[in-house]
Amino acid sequence: PEPGLVGTVGTICRAKGTDVFLEAASLALERRPSLRFEHVGQGGLDHDDAFARRVDELAAAPALGDSVRLLGRRPVGEMLERWETFVLPSRTDAFPLASLEAMHAGLPVIASAVGGLPEQIVHLESGVLVPPERPDLLAEWIVRLADEPELRERLGRGGADRVRSHFDRDRQADGLHKAYLASLNLRYAPPPARRATVAAL
Repeated sequence: PEPGLVGTVGTICRAKGTDVFLEAASLALERRPSLRFEHVGQGGLDHDDAFARRVDELAAAPALGDSVRLLGRRPVGEMLERWETFVLPSRTDAFPLASLEAMHAGLPVIASAVGGLPEQIVHLESGVLVPPERPDLLAEWIVRLADEPELRERLGRGGADRVRSHFDRDRQADGLHKAYLASLNLRYAPPPARRATVAAL
């Protein structure tokens, strides 16, 4: 990884918090001007013109200068190899693969505590969780991880270990299979089986 290079992946939209990422970058750069930020993801898919203008204004701010780049679509694997820290500032996110891919690659992940992210990340064990729409807290953690390589490496190892132990393909397939069985039991099974399914949930 390149020292001080922070990345994120996601379409440019409100749900993924692209504006929050840029605001956090601006705040972090005030404290550590050597940091650099990259965003990978396509824009214009949600047809939210007002939000697109907001992102353009933030990205063009003099405080960001050449320290922030919106790269559009890129092969994510290549980017994960370059980044030192991964940030996912989503406002909503059911169960994002980008965070799991970053964790699997050994990057420390700073993410919003929304949707399925608290299931993926144990705070300060396999990553960092912050409340949504808090660019100030994102910036604090970005700076802290830049300053503390031991913490950065420990969280990166913890995230990789958690992906391997909790989110491998066989475990995910087994969990999905059980979820379908429970759903079918709740709808079609005899009453005793339905009661047993409810009790097991």
